[in-house]
Amino acid sequence: MDQEHEKCEEALSLLLHTPSVQSLTNVMEMLTEHFQSKETLMKHCGCGSPGEPFSPYANHVKDHERILEIGYVELARKVEPNNSFLAMTCSDTQLKEPHKSFLAMTCSNVQENGASTYHTPAMDIVMVDKSVAENIVREFRLHATRSDML
Repeated sequence: MDQEHEKCEEALSLLLHTPSVQSLTNVMEMLTEHFQSKETLMKHCGCGSPGEPFSPYANHVKDHERILEIGYVELARKVEPNNSFLAMTCSDTQLKEPHKSFLAMTCSNVQENGASTYHTPAMDIVMVDKSVAENIVREFRLHATRSDML
Protein backbone atom coordinates (compact mmCIF):
# COMPACT_ATOMS: atom_id res chain seq x y z
CA MET A 1 0.00 0.00 0.00
CA ASP A 2 2.85 2.41 0.79
CA GLN A 3 4.31 1.96 -2.71
CA GLU A 4 0.91 2.66 -4.24
CA HIS A 5 0.61 5.83 -2.13
CA GLU A 6 4.05 6.94 -3.34
CA LYS A 7 3.04 6.42 -6.97
CA CYS A 8 -0.18 8.34 -6.37
CA GLU A 9 1.77 11.19 -4.74
CA GLU A 10 4.17 11.35 -7.70
CA ALA A 11 1.26 11.58 -10.13
CA LEU A 12 -0.48 14.17 -7.94
CA SER A 13 2.69 16.29 -7.75
CA LEU A 14 2.94 16.25 -11.54
CA LEU A 15 -0.72 17.29 -11.75
CA LEU A 16 -0.06 20.29 -9.50
CA HIS A 17 3.00 21.26 -11.53
CA THR A 18 1.40 20.63 -14.94
CA PRO A 19 -2.40 20.55 -14.68
CA SER A 20 -3.03 19.09 -18.15
CA VAL A 21 -5.63 16.58 -19.30
CA GLN A 22 -2.80 14.05 -19.60
CA SER A 23 -1.56 14.53 -16.03
CA LEU A 24 -5.15 14.41 -14.70
CA THR A 25 -5.75 11.25 -16.72
CA ASN A 26 -2.64 9.69 -15.19
CA VAL A 27 -3.84 10.64 -11.71
CA MET A 28 -7.29 9.21 -12.31
CA GLU A 29 -5.85 5.92 -13.57
CA MET A 30 -3.49 5.74 -10.60
CA LEU A 31 -6.20 6.58 -8.05
CA THR A 32 -8.72 4.19 -9.61
CA GLU A 33 -6.21 1.35 -9.49
CA HIS A 34 -5.16 2.22 -5.94
CA PHE A 35 -8.71 2.53 -4.67
CA GLN A 36 -9.70 -0.79 -6.23
CA SER A 37 -6.71 -2.48 -4.55
CA LYS A 38 -7.56 -0.87 -1.24
CA GLU A 39 -11.20 -1.94 -1.43
CA THR A 40 -10.20 -5.52 -2.26
CA LEU A 41 -7.82 -5.56 0.69
CA MET A 42 -10.49 -4.18 3.01
CA LYS A 43 -12.96 -6.88 1.91
CA HIS A 44 -10.42 -9.62 2.60
CA CYS A 45 -9.59 -8.15 6.01
CA GLY A 46 -13.23 -8.15 7.12
CA CYS A 47 -13.68 -4.38 7.32
CA GLY A 48 -17.40 -4.61 6.68
CA SER A 49 -19.43 -4.92 3.54
CA PRO A 50 -21.28 -2.50 1.25
CA GLY A 51 -24.75 -3.25 2.64
CA GLU A 52 -23.97 -2.92 6.34
CA PRO A 53 -24.97 0.23 8.18
CA PHE A 54 -21.94 2.11 9.57
CA SER A 55 -19.59 -0.14 7.64
CA PRO A 56 -15.98 1.11 7.52
CA TYR A 57 -15.75 -0.44 4.07
CA ALA A 58 -18.87 1.27 2.73
CA ASN A 59 -17.79 4.66 4.08
CA HIS A 60 -14.31 4.20 2.63
CA VAL A 61 -15.75 3.37 -0.80
CA LYS A 62 -17.96 6.46 -0.66
CA ASP A 63 -14.90 8.57 0.05
CA HIS A 64 -13.09 6.99 -2.91
CA GLU A 65 -16.04 7.70 -5.18
CA ARG A 66 -16.22 11.29 -3.99
CA ILE A 67 -12.54 11.88 -4.79
CA LEU A 68 -12.78 10.17 -8.18
CA GLU A 69 -15.84 12.21 -9.10
CA ILE A 70 -13.85 15.44 -8.83
CA GLY A 71 -11.44 14.30 -11.52
CA TYR A 72 -13.91 12.50 -13.77
CA VAL A 73 -16.20 15.51 -13.90
CA GLU A 74 -13.29 17.72 -14.98
CA LEU A 75 -12.15 15.20 -17.58
CA ALA A 76 -15.68 14.92 -18.93
CA ARG A 77 -15.64 18.69 -19.43
CA LYS A 78 -12.29 18.62 -21.26
CA VAL A 79 -12.13 15.41 -23.29
CA GLU A 80 -14.11 14.76 -26.44
CA PRO A 81 -16.12 11.54 -26.10
CA ASN A 82 -14.43 9.89 -29.10
CA ASN A 83 -10.95 10.44 -27.66
CA SER A 84 -11.18 7.94 -24.84
CA PHE A 85 -8.50 8.47 -22.23
CA LEU A 86 -9.36 5.36 -20.28
CA ALA A 87 -9.35 2.73 -23.01
CA MET A 88 -7.21 0.40 -20.97
CA THR A 89 -9.77 0.26 -18.13
CA CYS A 90 -12.83 -0.19 -20.33
CA SER A 91 -13.02 -3.95 -20.05
CA ASP A 92 -12.31 -4.24 -16.33
CA THR A 93 -13.82 -1.55 -14.19
CA GLN A 94 -15.87 -1.81 -11.03
CA LEU A 95 -16.74 1.86 -10.72
CA LYS A 96 -20.19 2.92 -9.66
CA GLU A 97 -22.36 5.76 -10.98
CA PRO A 98 -21.71 8.42 -12.18
CA HIS A 99 -18.21 7.23 -13.14
CA LYS A 100 -19.54 4.01 -14.64
CA SER A 101 -21.77 5.92 -17.08
CA PHE A 102 -18.93 8.20 -18.07
CA LEU A 103 -16.65 5.23 -18.70
CA ALA A 104 -19.39 3.45 -20.63
CA MET A 105 -19.70 6.47 -22.90
CA THR A 106 -15.98 6.68 -23.59
CA CYS A 107 -15.50 2.92 -23.73
CA SER A 108 -18.19 2.45 -26.35
CA ASN A 109 -16.38 4.97 -28.53
CA VAL A 110 -13.08 3.15 -28.05
CA GLN A 111 -14.62 -0.14 -29.07
CA GLU A 112 -16.44 1.39 -32.06
CA ASN A 113 -13.39 3.25 -33.29
CA GLY A 114 -10.91 0.50 -32.52
CA ALA A 115 -8.67 2.81 -30.53
CA SER A 116 -5.60 1.10 -29.16
CA THR A 117 -4.32 3.88 -26.94
CA TYR A 118 -5.84 6.37 -24.56
CA HIS A 119 -3.36 9.20 -25.18
CA THR A 120 -3.61 11.86 -27.83
CA PRO A 121 -1.18 14.79 -28.32
CA ALA A 122 -3.98 17.26 -27.60
CA MET A 123 -4.20 15.86 -24.07
CA ASP A 124 -0.77 17.34 -23.30
CA ILE A 125 -1.89 20.80 -24.40
CA VAL A 126 -5.38 21.05 -22.89
CA MET A 127 -5.12 22.35 -19.36
CA VAL A 128 -7.48 21.55 -16.52
CA ASP A 129 -8.63 23.97 -13.86
CA LYS A 130 -5.79 24.39 -11.33
CA SER A 131 -8.33 24.53 -8.48
CA VAL A 132 -9.59 21.08 -9.51
CA ALA A 133 -6.04 19.73 -9.37
CA GLU A 134 -5.54 21.29 -5.94
CA ASN A 135 -8.85 19.89 -4.71
CA ILE A 136 -8.00 16.32 -5.79
CA VAL A 137 -4.59 16.52 -4.12
CA ARG A 138 -6.04 17.95 -0.90
CA GLU A 139 -8.85 15.37 -0.74
CA PHE A 140 -6.52 12.44 -1.45
CA ARG A 141 -4.12 13.57 1.29
CA LEU A 142 -6.94 14.09 3.79
CA HIS A 143 -8.34 10.68 2.92
CA ALA A 144 -4.95 9.01 3.36
CA THR A 145 -4.40 10.77 6.69
CA ARG A 146 -7.82 9.79 8.03
CA SER A 147 -7.45 6.21 6.81
CA ASP A 148 -4.02 5.78 8.34
CA MET A 149 -5.38 6.90 11.70
CA LEU A 150 -7.90 4.05 11.84
